[in-house]
Amino acid sequence: MTEGTYYGTSVTLNVWNPQVNTLNKEVFSLAQLWIASGPDESVNTVEVGWQVYPDIYGNSATRFFTYWTNDAYTTGCYNLRCSGFVQVDTTITPEMTLPTSIINGNQVEIKLKMTKDASTGNWWLTYEQGSSGEVRVGYWPGSLFTHLAKSADTIVWGGETAGILGYSYPPMGSGKLPSAGNKFAAYARNIQYINDQNAIKDVPSQLIKQETKKSCYLLEDGGNDVGNFGRYFYFGGPGGSLCNAIVTDSTRAFDI
Repeated sequence: MTEGTYYGTSVTLNVWNPQVNTLNKEVFSLAQLWIASGPDESVNTVEVGWQVYPDIYGNSATRFFTYWTNDAYTTGCYNLRCSGFVQVDTTITPEMTLPTSIINGNQVEIKLKMTKDASTGNWWLTYEQGSSGEVRVGYWPGSLFTHLAKSADTIVWGGETAGILGYSYPPMGSGKLPSAGNKFAAYARNIQYINDQNAIKDVPSQLIKQETKKSCYLLEDGGNDVGNFGRYFYFGGPGGSLCNAIVTDSTRAFDI
């Protein structure tokens, strides 16, 4: 979502294990939500989701991750690899491995929620998987940030990959295109946000799509499935050699 004042968001993602080449540095595939504020040259972000990133973790397991920056990715870090994120729960930890969904089978989901504490200015992260109930994992202190110290002006949900020139880009999500539908494609569902009145809202009916490599990854808006998926969309794709570039590529959506 853009051009607004936001104090939180929540989304449910199904979890996959896209195959990422372990021989290539800086190659990853992920699904996440972004909360951001500020101009591009000094943007603050807090990001959370699941990712496959062999260069960081040493293998191709799917892991729960967090990320933050307060200066357009000049500094900041993943998980607990620098000071910043304050973990308060010991059962749900950044970098833990996650079970994953099966094509046309069991769908493993995680529900992620970020909310700004009005009294402290901290951004709290809540995690839920299956019927285990919500867990308050930890928080990013408001003092870390400049623009996000007040509120977010942008919220984004979706997928992202990174590749290296001369190699095939990894799959995004399940590796299936959105048209494959439920139990086959990656999705983001029950998408909500907290507005400047501190009210929880479903995102409006229209989403702005960003598809930077349509030859490899797409997004399909599902609308509002009341009583089931809520506000949702499918995203992802197979990757491949047609995606070759040095920059990252994303397939994501945000509300106008």
